[in-house]
Amino acid sequence: MARVAEAECATCFHIRPKNEMRQVRVRRKSTSSVRTHWGLTRNSGRSVGTRDSFRHEMVFVCNGCKPPKSDGGFGFFFPAAIAVTVIGFLGAPILFGGAKTIGLAASTKAVASAVDHVTDSAPASDSDTAVDAPTPEEAAPAPAASEEATEETSVASTLGSISTESEPAQRFNFDVTEIANAEASAAASGSAERWSVGGQEGYSVASEPASMNGQECRNVYSTVDATGQKSSTRRFCHAANGDWIRV
Repeated sequence: MARVAEAECATCFHIRPKNEMRQVRVRRKSTSSVRTHWGLTRNSGRSVGTRDSFRHEMVFVCNGCKPPKSDGGFGFFFPAAIAVTVIGFLGAPILFGGAKTIGLAASTKAVASAVDHVTDSAPASDSDTAVDAPTPEEAAPAPAASEEATEETSVASTLGSISTESEPAQRFNFDVTEIANAEASAAASGSAERWSVGGQEGYSVASEPASMNGQECRNVYSTVDATGQKSSTRRFCHAANGDWIRV
């Protein structure tokens, strides 16, 4: 009698023969990123945008289960981050420009008061000893050339801390000897077994035993601690010699 391959339902996570299930196509979001642009000069454009990366995969679903929902766009965090960034972009010219205008007006007023005081106190009868009062244009301090550069540098350093784009995580290779040994041990003991491969760690988990064609069998899968990636389900059966063999 031919053996039918099994698969795990993406909705209820039960393992059933594939001829009792159906395949559906779902969309999964892999990454989300926020992009910002701040020009090097005051008149250059400012922009902000987002981008989501998706991948499509085929999954098995029981005939009585509803297909899993596809992932949509970005969640609440990214619209909130965009709103805060846009408000900062629009308010920065007003904030910095207003501060510079107020400071220049105060300096001009102080110089004008000093000029008036010097003019009033100078003797009018002796033209040779009269002190020439400086004009407001001559007495006004020149604006610091580095002020605008300091503003651009501070903004650039702030935007530099925003992550522009992240690469999607690669699929972990579960087909290695260390994981195969851990899965065989989990099938034999019925408990979770730890494994370590190339700096990554995880565990292999076995299901409760079930009778299949007169043999005691278990379904085993492995997961990665850091990323939560999950392997496909493997079946191990208890052979006549006492070993648990993958079928």
